[in-house]
This record gives sequence, C-alpha cells and structure tokens, in this order.
Amino acid sequence: MTQINLMPWRQARDEQHQQEFLIGIGVAALIAAGSMFGYQTYLDNQIAEQKDQLKLVNAKEAELQVIIKKIKYIEEKEALITQKIDVIYELQTLRPEMVHFFYEIAKATPNGVVLNSFKQQNKEVTLSGKTESNTRVSDLMKNVEASEWLIDPKLNFIKGQRNKESSWSDFTLRTKQKVSNANKDEEE
Repeated sequence: MTQINLMPWRQARDEQHQQEFLIGIGVAALIAAGSMFGYQTYLDNQIAEQKDQLKLVNAKEAELQVIIKKIKYIEEKEALITQKIDVIYELQTLRPEMVHFFYEIAKATPNGVVLNSFKQQNKEVTLSGKTESNTRVSDLMKNVEASEWLIDPKLNFIKGQRNKESSWSDFTLRTKQKVSNANKDEEE
C-alpha cells in the first residue's frame, strides 16, 4: 500500500485558516473601531447640540429676567399712578365740601370773634382765635351746633388778657366736620 503524506497539505490548509482567521479578526477590529468612532462622533454631536440649547435657554432666561424687572417697574409706576388718581378723585369729591366748610365757618363766626388759624386733621377741626368776650365764644359754639357742616363743638381753653392795650381773650375750640351723604355712600 502506498502511503500518502498529507502533512504539507494540512499544514498549508491550517496556515490558510489561520490567515483567514487573522484577517477576520482584523476586519472585525476595524469594524469595531469604526463603529466606536462613529458612536463617539454621534455622542459628541449630541453633547454639542445640548450645549447650544443650554446657551440658548440661558440667553432666553436672561431676557426674561430683564422683562420681569421691566414689568415690576411698570407695576410700581402703575400703583403710584393709581394712588395719585385716587388722591385726585378724593380731592375732587371733597372740593364742594371745602366750599361749604369755609362758608359755614365764616357764617358761624359772630362779630367780636377773630379766627387766627384753624387746622383740620381728618374730620376734626381746631379753631384758634381771639374774642372780645366769653359770650362771643359761646355764640360761636351755638352757631357751630346749628351748622349743617360742623358738629360737636368743645372749648379747649380760653385765656383772657386784660390790659390797657387789649381786652381780647385767646381761645381754642375743637369741632368735627360732618360726613356728607356722598362720602357716606362711598364708605358703605
């Protein structure tokens, strides 16, 4: 029987398989490296996009902060203007009352009484002046009680000065101003 030596053929086949294996590993390594590079590039692009969006959000937030400050400033100005409008409206509604008030004080002041000053705080009025006699102050108080615009007169003090130059006495009288019907309707 003849003997055939298969060793060189097997060895050549094994070398070819080993070479194909190494080529397959090389191709797989190239494909893996390419996919890793592609994935890394994709992730870098996503991160760059997110950073751009974050910059845009920060810029918009800064714009909103400026707008919010402007809105607060406008609201403060609006509140101030509203307050001024309310004061003007109140003064407009009180204007007829002032005319009546001055008229009533002039009408209630009898001869022999001189008013030096009066001060109004809210609805309370303080009248200061000079009188020839105490009965004139009494007449002033009666006139105030009879007035439609003044109520509740109270004599604070009367101090007489009797000397050669003057026989006038100083006095201070407190009274209250009546609330008109228009103001009563507003308060309700």
